Amino acid sequence: MSTSFIEAMGGDSIESAAQRVASHIENTIDTADIYNKLTQNGSCPVSGLGDRFYSKGGLEFVLKRRIPMPEELSYQIRNMRSQFSMGLFPEISRAWVVIDSDIFMWNYDTNDDLAYFDAVENTVLKIALVRVKSDVFASHITHGLIVGTVTDLSLYPVIMDIDPATGRPGIAIDASHFFKIALDNASLNDIVSTNDGRIFFTADDKLYEFVYEHNTGWFGGGRRCRVVNQSVTLLSTLIPFLGPGSEELEQIALDKSRNILYCLGKNGSIQVFDLGVDGAQCSRVCVVTAGQIASLSQQEVRPQCLRVAHVRFSPGVAPTSIYRDTPQGVSIAYADQSEN
Repeated sequence: MSTSFIEAMGGDSIESAAQRVASHIENTIDTADIYNKLTQNGSCPVSGLGDRFYSKGGLEFVLKRRIPMPEELSYQIRNMRSQFSMGLFPEISRAWVVIDSDIFMWNYDTNDDLAYFDAVENTVLKIALVRVKSDVFASHITHGLIVGTVTDLSLYPVIMDIDPATGRPGIAIDASHFFKIALDNASLNDIVSTNDGRIFFTADDKLYEFVYEHNTGWFGGGRRCRVVNQSVTLLSTLIPFLGPGSEELEQIALDKSRNILYCLGKNGSIQVFDLGVDGAQCSRVCVVTAGQIASLSQQEVRPQCLRVAHVRFSPGVAPTSIYRDTPQGVSIAYADQSEN
């Protein structure tokens, strides 16, 4: 009587062969090019069912350099009263720190050129670097600093000049020429700007636009600014219950390539605003609640039942679930444990 190849081999030999195959698979994964790890025939592969299908040792973030904070800030940080925040402005190679009502910025490439701005009277809640309109400030000013406090929102021009002593670019914030609007007891949450200088911010459950301009009319020149509530439409004004509801808007995301603005609500809803082809408009397209998002996701992956069949198991065989992959998802048929 003939025996199969598997039966002819000993248990140790089978285990050794399995380990060798696994070793070759691991070696192939470890030595593969990063392009081959992340793509398959130019497209992203499907998710694997085990660790061997994923590359090992690939870090999402790699620490390249540590930049210490200037020593001059140590005293201010120790004496902080209520507010502290920090971040980066890569557009101008500056790191920033907010301590109560004071703003500090320095060049993080050279770790010098510490600048100090103390013209703000109230506690600073949020700052943002924005592009400004070309016809408002001087022609060499391309960026502005938005400073939001508990009571108001201000736009200051940012001046980038070359220091004649060192030959390095320096920074200054002009506190004598700025725009300022009142928040009227609203809580500021987030700020974004477009490439052509439009500034949007969220406060409470509304999306606002900070409109600023240089007035050159007959009735006097100067700078003028105002707030436009972009969340209010004519229909919602006439029929209030047709509005999206009072959900606080916590975050703004701007797709500059398509001029689409997204607002994320505190409860998970998303409001979509279209700025138009030229980027000069602003109209709310739709509002999708968190429940609708969950329902839509369930519909996309909803299993499709192909066939239901009665299954009778032999005595002593435990009932189980039968799975079958389909293009729309997974079809599951549950076996009946009864004898009928």
